[in-house]
Amino acid sequence: MSYAESLLPEFDQEMASTRKVLERLPDNKLDWKPHSKSHTIGWNANHVVDMVSWVVVTVTTPSLDLAPIGGQPYQVPALASRREILERFDHNVAAARKALASVDDQRINEMWTLLKAGAPMMTMPRKQQCKNNFVFFDEKAGMIKSVNGLTRSTIRCRRHPFTVANVRFAGN
Repeated sequence: MSYAESLLPEFDQEMASTRKVLERLPDNKLDWKPHSKSHTIGWNANHVVDMVSWVVVTVTTPSLDLAPIGGQPYQVPALASRREILERFDHNVAAARKALASVDDQRINEMWTLLKAGAPMMTMPRKQQCKNNFVFFDEKAGMIKSVNGLTRSTIRCRRHPFTVANVRFAGN
């Protein structure tokens, strides 16, 4: 079994659980933030959705520069509704799954670098970065679940942050 084949079931599970969280975003609360120094819940949802697309970048390119010299810096999308967020998420999940399914073991074991203005921020094997792209959401999920309060949550730990079978926003 290839690494990609072994990773796809976890990817599918994480994406299904992440979608459940995103489905519960109240459109009228996307501008909510828990603190004046925090990003809004809408920004966090957009970031979660966009990070899935980084799987494609990780598999197909040797690096990503967040602020290329003389180029446009990376920006989180600004999707303004739950419908738009879910549509982009579904598109990104399909593209990421296709990229993962097609990558061979040699390529997935090659090093990949995240850059800022040409300077390396981190370098790691592609397989680790791919996993980081979809198993990092504990912080974002923590904010997403806190908007409007939850009646029950099983969102936990960094390794499996989106075990969310019973997440509900109050009033939804």
